[in-house]
Amino acid sequence: MGRGQYGSATAALTRAMQLWQASAGKKDMNSAVAERYLALVRQAQTRYAETEWLLRDVLAINQRAFGRRHENAAMILNDLGMLYRQEGQDRKAVEPFNRALAIHEACGNPGALGVAPVSNNLGEVAFAEKRYAEAERLYTRALQIRRNIARAKLRSRRAGSRDTRGLLS
Repeated sequence: MGRGQYGSATAALTRAMQLWQASAGKKDMNSAVAERYLALVRQAQTRYAETEWLLRDVLAINQRAFGRRHENAAMILNDLGMLYRQEGQDRKAVEPFNRALAIHEACGNPGALGVAPVSNNLGEVAFAEKRYAEAERLYTRALQIRRNIARAKLRSRRAGSRDTRGLLS
């Protein structure tokens, strides 16, 4: 499917949800994945009320399956925050962003990749509200996490290429 083919995407996602629900039940995790993607399609169509309803349903399914403090919940809370920002409701976006950030941090690694986009999103809200020092702190945190992850990947690649050099000669 190409960009903007919402009708095709909606039909495929709705069919996937129906198949998963028929085989595993209405609150199955696989149908929740399809439901989340359907929510993102609805958001792209600016169908915000439906998007919010779908995301809240997906959040409830995930929380029943994994608990309230699982990284899947954080991802969906970040989606909700992004929805509210897109609607121009920055104040409403802060609560799901903060909850998402708290979950990511509680999962044991405050430098984890999931923290960076949420920190960045909170920075955008702070910037929009002219809280520039807070925005800078949040942006800097997100940037530092991304830099650390990029450096670790580079070191890993370099170590891997050294390990395989002798195999290629």
